[in-house]
Amino acid sequence: MNGGDGPSSYARNSSYQRGAIDAAEALLRKEIYQRLDLTDHSFSSFTIADFGCSSGPNTLLAVDIIIQTLLHKFSSSMPNAKTPEFQVFFNDLPQTDFNSLFALLPPQRPYFVAGVPGSFYGNLFPKAYLNLAYSSCALCWLSDLPHEIRDTTSPAYNKGRIHYTGASAEVAQAYSCQYKKDIKSFLCARSRELAEDGLMALIVPGVPDGFLDSQASTGSEFDLLGSCLMDMARENKGGGCRQFQPAHILHNSKGTGRHHQKQWRVEARENGDTGGYLRIRHHA
Repeated sequence: MNGGDGPSSYARNSSYQRGAIDAAEALLRKEIYQRLDLTDHSFSSFTIADFGCSSGPNTLLAVDIIIQTLLHKFSSSMPNAKTPEFQVFFNDLPQTDFNSLFALLPPQRPYFVAGVPGSFYGNLFPKAYLNLAYSSCALCWLSDLPHEIRDTTSPAYNKGRIHYTGASAEVAQAYSCQYKKDIKSFLCARSRELAEDGLMALIVPGVPDGFLDSQASTGSEFDLLGSCLMDMARENKGGGCRQFQPAHILHNSKGTGRHHQKQWRVEARENGDTGGYLRIRHHA
């Protein structure tokens, strides 16, 4: 994810992820309050980890919701006991811009903070260390590309694509198998790290059973992005510092009850030795 606070940063381009947190807030509060078992437990500290936190303000919003709910739970269930200290761990890959994330932290906050770089598909904490594990809109990212889609002799070879939308059943199956491996690794790692009676809250993007790939707006957007990247790769093979701006229009219908039409204009430019960039603009 792009760090910092610029126009192309994750911090300024994560309204979808913010919407997922907003939509799940009431359920998250309810489940934490009802399921957190304080019977026969004494806490001097309470540890929380956000897996796949990225570098924008969304993770701080989620942590605030969790901390507020925990404070309410402890004060109502154990009014005569001292509220534990809260330790929050922000986890993401090592290249994450943790500096930008930490710069967003309020100076006065009811929890301690630490960053934990590394893949959440492996163990990151000691055994039985965490009281609450949380992740939002992160488990949709695979640990690696399925090897079959890069094998030119495989039926699942996914030539010219960066996504499985519209590809063969073999390609979709390869992605599915990779996801099963990844989610198993994630759950196994968290089962080791969670303390007795620990909680885990996951927000994972998904689609209903029977939903066609072609109906998903993200699939169309990845197709569009892939075609632009392929254009850039082909132009680069020609050498030189030629610039190009292929413009494509995607009509994306989404919503419930009625359709809302969006237009996405994609402009791509390749600048030779200076690198390249891809710009996608939304036109209402």
